[in-house]
Amino acid sequence: MAMDFPRSVIIIGAGVFGLSSALCIARRYPNTKVTVIDRHTPPVEDGTSVDTSRILRPDYLDKAYEALAEKAQSLIKNDPELAPHYFENGFTFCIDDEPGDLKTLWQGMLENIRKTQLESKYNELNSPTEIYHHLHDTTTKPKSQGHAVEKWRRGYTNKRCATVNAETMVKVYYDRCCAMSNITFEVGVPVDRLLYDNEHTTAEGVVLEDNRVFRAAIVIVAAGPWSSRFVKLDNQMHANAVPIAYIQLTPSEYKKYSHIACHTNLSTGLNIFTPIGGQLKVLRRTTALRNTTTLKDPENPAKIYQASYPLTKLDDPHQTLPLEIEQSIRSELKEIFPHVADRPFSKTKFCWQEQTTNGDFLICPHPRFQNLHLATGGSLHSWKFLPLLGEFVVDSINGRLSSELAEKWSWESKSKAKANTLCFMEDVAPREFQNVLRSSKGCSPSVGGMKRVGAQETNLTTGWCTED
Repeated sequence: MAMDFPRSVIIIGAGVFGLSSALCIARRYPNTKVTVIDRHTPPVEDGTSVDTSRILRPDYLDKAYEALAEKAQSLIKNDPELAPHYFENGFTFCIDDEPGDLKTLWQGMLENIRKTQLESKYNELNSPTEIYHHLHDTTTKPKSQGHAVEKWRRGYTNKRCATVNAETMVKVYYDRCCAMSNITFEVGVPVDRLLYDNEHTTAEGVVLEDNRVFRAAIVIVAAGPWSSRFVKLDNQMHANAVPIAYIQLTPSEYKKYSHIACHTNLSTGLNIFTPIGGQLKVLRRTTALRNTTTLKDPENPAKIYQASYPLTKLDDPHQTLPLEIEQSIRSELKEIFPHVADRPFSKTKFCWQEQTTNGDFLICPHPRFQNLHLATGGSLHSWKFLPLLGEFVVDSINGRLSSELAEKWSWESKSKAKANTLCFMEDVAPREFQNVLRSSKGCSPSVGGMKRVGAQETNLTTGWCTED
């Protein structure tokens, strides 16, 4: 019942979790006041939710995620304001055909689509030449680049998948929130810490970096990879950096490739996206790059603790891809997209993602603090659920999530660590972000009074990153 829901809510973070939750609460409970707090006005420039493109794919072996992904995609596709930013060009999943867990996963995905979809909804690619022709055209011959082993050997395309313009869709959701009389945005000054009662058992609000205090009956942490500033998440999730490069296409190239499917290689982690706005986006999927940072302990500000924490281009404008990552991207492009492989990148960045210990989201009450709820842990596959995320969060607050989803997204479930096969990840040894980062300035911004220098820190006074 509406009267049972809290009359005031603070949401930290204006990404897909935060905006979807705010909109759902405002619509279900018009008498509830919702305050969304972020350092920047959405779409937040370096937020996890904002980029030129995201992929909508229902290719899950997990039947719960598969059904939810299909529902969310249908809602987006049939939304008049979102549909202009939706491009149903398919998604091609490739492998190097070497034995291993990712090949087994790929085979399971292919078998699932064979069983559940009409033949017209997918096509199989059984050789490197077939993959190359599918990406380019049948008149283009693959160029021999001296590769000892071809990495793009087998694949299939799911034609149901789509690419979306993530930034414009986030803007649509922000505008919808602004149109709601019971949603207020507080942007420009980030949250410094949570506010607790005298017994330190119940969340009562937040304190901003300028010492302003906002109180509410419940606080929702939806800050993505920045969440570790507000909640100790030692065994639940960590922030990791995904390197992205953009290549400017010529007008004729853009015309040719604007309708290609997104291509991903599960074995190597390389993604090539459907171009949007003349830019070809390429990323290297990884969970290894972490930025160990000393933060104030969220449960006791007099203490400190360490966690991986984002360092974006807004912190260090001179930040660019490490040479080894750039070379690995270019080397693989020479096999699959050779005519752009040596072209200068028009821009590069790292997208900071929050990765849970098992790939499932973190949508649950905090186990120790009352009136504190978590809506984070996207693990590289949450964006596609944009229209449903708020429903999940509100149902979780009300205790109405199905038992399956409540367990899947619980705090306790994250103690069962495993590889994130939901987004095609294998466990690899973590690497320190700043040890591989190439920066002409060597900038190390501060975070809540702690300065990053690799894994070493010295006390400072102010500063932190944007929330998502």
